[in-house]
Amino acid sequence: MAKAKELLIVGAGLTGSLTASLLSRSSVQANITVWDKARGCGGRFTTSYSDNDRSLHVDMGAQYLTRCLETSENKVKNDVYKELLDASILTPFQGMIEGSKHSHNDKHYVAPKGMSSICRHFLDHSKASVQFKRCLKSVSINGGRVLCAAESGIEEIFDGLILTLPAPQLLQLQGNLLSSRAATDIVSNLSSVKYSSRYALGLFYNAETVHSSPGMFDSPWSAKYCDHPVIRYMSWDQLKRGAETPGATLLVHTSVPFGIKQLNTDKDQVKGQLLEMVGEMMPGLPQSSHSYLLRWRYSQVQDKFPGLHDFVVMSQDPLVVATGDSFSGSNFENCLRAAMHTSEFIAQ
Repeated sequence: MAKAKELLIVGAGLTGSLTASLLSRSSVQANITVWDKARGCGGRFTTSYSDNDRSLHVDMGAQYLTRCLETSENKVKNDVYKELLDASILTPFQGMIEGSKHSHNDKHYVAPKGMSSICRHFLDHSKASVQFKRCLKSVSINGGRVLCAAESGIEEIFDGLILTLPAPQLLQLQGNLLSSRAATDIVSNLSSVKYSSRYALGLFYNAETVHSSPGMFDSPWSAKYCDHPVIRYMSWDQLKRGAETPGATLLVHTSVPFGIKQLNTDKDQVKGQLLEMVGEMMPGLPQSSHSYLLRWRYSQVQDKFPGLHDFVVMSQDPLVVATGDSFSGSNFENCLRAAMHTSEFIAQ
């Protein structure tokens, strides 16, 4: 029996976690390791929890999944949706999305335990060794293997590497990978990938505040796209999930122009501005017991990698593949397709 290869996937977001899961179900004989710089999985499917009550959480990035019922799906996509629905990782979106431009034939889903639970599900089923707080610093090819070094100083050698980083972060990698002859044209195209930027503000309300503020949820919407120069989207997290919780969480996304303009502004200053604007838009809203501001420097892809690519091969021997929304686009369906095609290529 051939010795199992050692594969490293960098990024525990949707593409990385699903790729790990699909590879574990394929014919590939491999031990899979996943590195992620964050404290937990999710990437832009991240979920933030209250400091005082873990039952209160809010999705800071992706808010819901949209599936066009008129679009024919292939078996892998159908199987992924069925798996998530059967495991109750996904449930139908509850309530109304005000200002939505989606077709009435689209079906929306949310994750009762937070969007990060989708990535956690795939990682658990992959049986990969997952290392958090491990930020990739350099990649060097040496003797048919890949030397990967983390910012912490840890170095490990692998037989293959799958990079799901946003293109701007990939281009910051040290080592000889990007300077190889095979990567010359790829690096040029990676430089053309552009992301939008925005801020996400999560507001947490404890049970006492909710009990003493009966008018908090008088609005008819669970989520709302706003006609406002700064505030683009708001959502009562527990209402979109149809959850009965003693407390409540409100998510606020800014517009992209504001996010770009204020990208390097002090976060406390930005938080103050946003709290004031939310208060003006929702005059009866009580003061939150806790708030958290997240700066999405790489929010969604505006200009993806040129051409119809879901991944690119940066090295054949050893195999180094770059994939993710830089190549496919930023939504669940596109990341699913990127993971599917990447895992199929590696399994050939």
